[in-house]
Amino acid sequence: MKEVFLELFLTIHGIGAASGIINYNNELKIIADDSNFLYSYHLDKKDIQKTLLRNSGINEYIPKNDKPDFESIVEINDTLYIFGSGSSTDRNQLIKYNPNKEMLEEVDLSSIYKEMKDKFDIAQPDFNIEGAVSIANDILLFNRGNGPAQKNGIFKLDSKTLHPYSFTPVELPCIDGVPTGFTDAVYTDDKIYFIAAAEDIASTYLDGEVKGSIIGCLNTYTLSLDFTKLLSKKHKFEGIAVFKKAHSETTFILCEDNDDDNKNANLYKLKLTL
Repeated sequence: MKEVFLELFLTIHGIGAASGIINYNNELKIIADDSNFLYSYHLDKKDIQKTLLRNSGINEYIPKNDKPDFESIVEINDTLYIFGSGSSTDRNQLIKYNPNKEMLEEVDLSSIYKEMKDKFDIAQPDFNIEGAVSIANDILLFNRGNGPAQKNGIFKLDSKTLHPYSFTPVELPCIDGVPTGFTDAVYTDDKIYFIAAAEDIASTYLDGEVKGSIIGCLNTYTLSLDFTKLLSKKHKFEGIAVFKKAHSETTFILCEDNDDDNKNANLYKLKLTL
């Protein structure tokens, strides 16, 4: 039996809708789905810096109709890959950012996302990329099944060409009868850990009543479920990163999307005993 312990770690003021997080060189790198900024929280200094990823006039607290919807962040060879969700036609950007060299590149993923949908028969209302991990020469993109057909699953892309070559459906449990859908994932110790949330609405675009979140683990090679466990019936967790590891216990950092105008990002520690 896996034991979990969840506690509030810190609140960062000024971040509206935290959607992804990684632990990079003792900094928590956070993205928000309504912002063109990358937020860097220094764990030692306890301060935050903002890096502009793209300039669209309004760059923070962007209205829903115009926001880039950055939902996924992963580090590959010291470069951060930040993916738009693809849940609408203006959310197809990939930002590549190397913090050490301060190199920034914007890539239009419209043709890649179209190939993913066409090749694996996924309709636009069911397409919603919310998590990314890097394993060997692959990037795994996690599709959140909060559309009409509940298409939870994992795309595999070649990390150099971004060519998609497989899609694996994954059946996730419900919370009080409401289906959960992937919201992020992280790779560590040859395992894939993910979080998934339940919202009482079948839409990749609109927000529904939050019914809670789970954590789970996937076999890296078969992508089959190892376990799932309920975390909360009131929080919608949208980002997961490894914080520290000790013996049989792994501590993750989770970020919460409050779906409100609070402009505060709550980060939680999740201790998982394996």
